[in-house]
Amino acid sequence: WTFLIAASMGSVALFFAGIFTGTSAYIWNYFVNGENRVNAHYAKLMAERRSLKITEFQDFIRNSEADNFDRGANEGRELLKVFNELMTYIAKSKRASSLNGFRFRAEAAFEQGCSVLEHAYEVFKALHTVDVKTIQAAVTALEEELKGLTDDDDKAMQNRQIEAHRKQLDFYHKKEKQLKELLTLVDEIEAALQTTYLGLLELGSEDPIAFLSEDGDAAKQLVSAFEAAQRVEARLRGKDENSATADEEMQKYIAAAE
Repeated sequence: WTFLIAASMGSVALFFAGIFTGTSAYIWNYFVNGENRVNAHYAKLMAERRSLKITEFQDFIRNSEADNFDRGANEGRELLKVFNELMTYIAKSKRASSLNGFRFRAEAAFEQGCSVLEHAYEVFKALHTVDVKTIQAAVTALEEELKGLTDDDDKAMQNRQIEAHRKQLDFYHKKEKQLKELLTLVDEIEAALQTTYLGLLELGSEDPIAFLSEDGDAAKQLVSAFEAAQRVEARLRGKDENSATADEEMQKYIAAAE
């Protein structure tokens, strides 16, 4: 109005009032309240990410049950239960904002537990591709036939067949051992989360900051379970990862919290 039609006391006053209001809002939102707005937005994004991960993991539990992977489904339910209990307790704490470092460690451990269980599910399905009883019966039959063979070429062919079946059996036993190892890792992560939750319940109204500090027993146990699970899973998947890589991965969560 001022520039295109006509300047007046009212239009000029409104013009400068608008500039003042806009500038003040910018200073307030960017310089004064900017950090709080960023933290609130980041917390919202992390909550959405956590909710999505839990939804995906619930789908995994249902798929495990459908495929008769009962041990995996049970481990998954227990892991999810104790994780939700711990997160709920921390969220209700009066010092919740000060516990972000530990909360990120707990989330990292939970996600590692999910990854280990998903790997166990892959191993479980691989085991079901091998009919152990049939293969063992075939090996026994082939070995009996081998005793009656006299031709060297026939013996060599028979031995190759026996060796092929034995490799299948070796594969099965190797995967069977891996499955037990993976499920044990999930138990260790679950135990670390459970121990922390029970420790917080024992504290009651006391300040949990010291208990959940970076040097506290709860954090050390959680980080230890996380790193052990990551190293073992990497080895079983054939990846060349060491403890330094595991530490680097954990630091991503800690840096985000800080």
